[in-house]
Amino acid sequence: MNKICKGVCVLLIFILIQPGTVLAKEVMYTPSCVDVMFVLDSSYSMNANDQNKMAIGMMNMFIDALPSKKVKVGYVAYDHSINSSLKPMPIETSKQRSTIKKAISNIKKSGYSDIGLGLKKGFELLTSNKDQNTQPIIILISDGENELPRNSNRTVNDSSKDVNDVIHQSKEKGIPIYTVTLGNEFESASILTKISHETNAQFYTHPTSNDLIEIFSEIIKKHIMATVKPIAATMSTGEKQSITIPIKDQWSREVNILLVASEPIQYPKLIYSGDNVSFSKSNHFFCAKILNPDKQDMTLEFIGKKNDTIKSYLLSDYDISLILDTPDTIYKNKPFRISAYFKNNMDNEQIKDPVFYQKITPNIVLMDNNNKISISPNVLKDKIQMDSSIQNSGEYILNAIFTHEDFNMQFNDLIFHVKNHPPQSEFFDEIKIPFICKTKTYALDKYFKDPDGDLLTYEIVNSDMDLHNLNINNSTLTIHPSKIGKYTFSIKVMDNEGKSFQTKPITLWVMSTLQYYYPITITIICLLIGCIVGFIIYRKKNGPQKTFTGKLDGYFLHLQDEEEIPPLNFPLYQFENKKRISLEELLLYSKIEKPFLKASQIYFEKGFDKTIIFYHESQATIMIGTKIVPQKVRCILEYKTKMYITFEDGVSEMEIHYNQFKPSVSIIGDC
Repeated sequence: MNKICKGVCVLLIFILIQPGTVLAKEVMYTPSCVDVMFVLDSSYSMNANDQNKMAIGMMNMFIDALPSKKVKVGYVAYDHSINSSLKPMPIETSKQRSTIKKAISNIKKSGYSDIGLGLKKGFELLTSNKDQNTQPIIILISDGENELPRNSNRTVNDSSKDVNDVIHQSKEKGIPIYTVTLGNEFESASILTKISHETNAQFYTHPTSNDLIEIFSEIIKKHIMATVKPIAATMSTGEKQSITIPIKDQWSREVNILLVASEPIQYPKLIYSGDNVSFSKSNHFFCAKILNPDKQDMTLEFIGKKNDTIKSYLLSDYDISLILDTPDTIYKNKPFRISAYFKNNMDNEQIKDPVFYQKITPNIVLMDNNNKISISPNVLKDKIQMDSSIQNSGEYILNAIFTHEDFNMQFNDLIFHVKNHPPQSEFFDEIKIPFICKTKTYALDKYFKDPDGDLLTYEIVNSDMDLHNLNINNSTLTIHPSKIGKYTFSIKVMDNEGKSFQTKPITLWVMSTLQYYYPITITIICLLIGCIVGFIIYRKKNGPQKTFTGKLDGYFLHLQDEEEIPPLNFPLYQFENKKRISLEELLLYSKIEKPFLKASQIYFEKGFDKTIIFYHESQATIMIGTKIVPQKVRCILEYKTKMYITFEDGVSEMEIHYNQFKPSVSIIGDC
């Protein structure tokens, strides 16, 4: 019984501390996996337009520097046919990454170019076994030529049709197609521009080795919960140099350190006290991949070609989820609260690091068709809290961006329904006025309320009385009785959004003076006579006086401090000079001081005819017989009544008996 009462109290407190909301729901956002499909033009013209093998270098950079978890990479190499292909494969281990890079390195450049064929094949491989929580993207690398041999069973129109089909399907499935054009033989790259523009992606033209990291950074930032953060740009001396890379927290699952240069980097060496480190490099970049890094400062040593600019970058990957505690129902003009915190998926525990949260900049916006509401966040030690209210009802979409120096987390698919209460009425069902009363007014705002605080407007409907004699001006109802009789009307009330409430028919009685005042006069006279007669009878009988009689026997069943106290006896005649006495006073009379019982709000009062009155204002659970006594409910105790008290600490318990007092009984406790 005690546990049930506590549970009810907790539920009531939970509801009361969230005004304007009903219950709450928890929403978890976990970043999606990413499948990257490279579609590579391997036609003969690429020998001239990609002499520096920029395409292979770009693909290798993505494979080596992408976060190894939750990312798969595949490719299609095409000329006027499919040269080679590989469906998206995991890149978690060095062996898996090497397998993909080796397949790419074996691609031969020959033949003509069928962009539509290559793009179609890449789309099919990417979507054939797509998981629900996976974001697919396509990166098309080409010189922009679309030319087929004369003896081909396909035409340029067939290729263009395939391109348009892939664009259409990619738009439907939300698949961006990034396009990169290499070389300058074909100045017109309109087909590549069209593909990227219509699929909400980006077109990159003639990138250099220094541009690759920018392309990589932009794509990473948009689709993966990570950012490529610049560390330093150094002019190479041709001798050994070093840079320091700080790992600032323990929550990252993986870090990738990138060095980018125009010429190959020699003798790279990472000074790091942990394990799980792998390296890869090409002509233009070096990558050190560290799994489950420790919080520390690392040093990377290297030798570059003299006067070459060497840029260093850090990419941190986090395996975390965002948890939103949101109200299940929101009412307009009522405050509501959204709380957000992050969970580390590696141990499934909430992140409670104040430094971690201080690095996060939240941007929270609620939007509907007409309104955009920015919510000011409050970054606490272990969560981010947002309090706001909305003035208009409707459906709102929550757009949220949480920006950390090492990652971005964004979503915009959470829908809130803001509700509008109808007006409420406490107006009369019947009105009686005397005919001699020329004008009667009612301030309707006193009788009609809007739970959302909206301004109300009023209208008289369904009236059988002349509206010249019954009208509403602003919020004042005015009645001008012109004829004795019975009338009916209703009042329609509307808030500023048109939500309305209409009263039941209100009866209006316009009465003659005698008819109106006669019942009132008779009632007053009868009441006066009744009071006088009652007072006389009372004085004659000189009714009984309330007294304290009997005794209270107390037995402590259990105490929080585990002290054992013998049975207690409280003869109540000793407190005849008091109107009431608390249980705490009775205990103090017996020299028992137990402040943790909080018994000062448990009372006994004098009663009639050998009874006493009991009530309490405490948080204790008190039972008389099998019934729980609520706060401030007065109970009459007769002899042989038993009561049981479970005090506020939930541990201490006491049994009290109200019995007849017999002077021969010994008294325990000095009163």
